[in-house]
Amino acid sequence: MPYFGLRLTLGEIFNLPDEELTKQKKHEITYLLNHIIREKIDKDYDYILGIEQLNKFGEKTKLHYHFNFFSEDKMETLRKSIIRKTESLGWKLKGNKMYCLQTFPEPDDYHRWFRYCLKEK
Repeated sequence: MPYFGLRLTLGEIFNLPDEELTKQKKHEITYLLNHIIREKIDKDYDYILGIEQLNKFGEKTKLHYHFNFFSEDKMETLRKSIIRKTESLGWKLKGNKMYCLQTFPEPDDYHRWFRYCLKEK
């Protein structure tokens, strides 16, 4: 079972400073995440979302989401689905500054892998 991690940097996606991100823009990201949950994650599997504004040194950084989940899809199938969904919303994910989708091997510590998304709170 592939383990995935998705990072989304909102300001980069919408080309706005964090202070100007509206609720509407955040709802668009939520809509994308709900699409992934509905279409790509089996109901028997866990997923987790964390929101961060600090880097590993505790300094302010760009607002970004970490979303860890399991999916039976292959990496490219999942990536294409996400890109198609964003295009249908009128924007497109492109480049590492906007998003990063990664696969991970089965973690030695399942709970630690999930807690990564919650490292700020």
